[in-house]
Amino acid sequence: DTGLSLPLAGSASGRAGLAGCDAETREAVINEIRVKTPDDAARYEADIRQAVKDCARHGFCTVDGDLVTGIQAAGVPYGRIASGELVVFNCAFQKPTPGGSRSASWLGKEVGPKLLQMVRTLRESRVS
Repeated sequence: DTGLSLPLAGSASGRAGLAGCDAETREAVINEIRVKTPDDAARYEADIRQAVKDCARHGFCTVDGDLVTGIQAAGVPYGRIASGELVVFNCAFQKPTPGGSRSASWLGKEVGPKLLQMVRTLRESRVS
């Protein structure tokens, strides 16, 4: 849904955003999640840390029904823009019905790399 507000810890865009932060900021946000939403911290902290590793290694992270059953998504941190805001791009899909042609690996093999290429193209074309 357009404009849908989701918990940072459970979404591809939230995890990519945390991966795009410096380590000090990321740890401060994770600590805030622990304090304000301990259930989210317990459920998602390991996934957040894996997403940070995935973004460092592959340039993107993915989720497969982690937050909303049936939703697959990939996220890529773009970086900070002139105003200092961190920008993240994501792409989300309704998971196909059982027996459908898209598996979770589709995100890592098709969607994530293409989204990353789009972000790289945007980075290269931006005016400094």
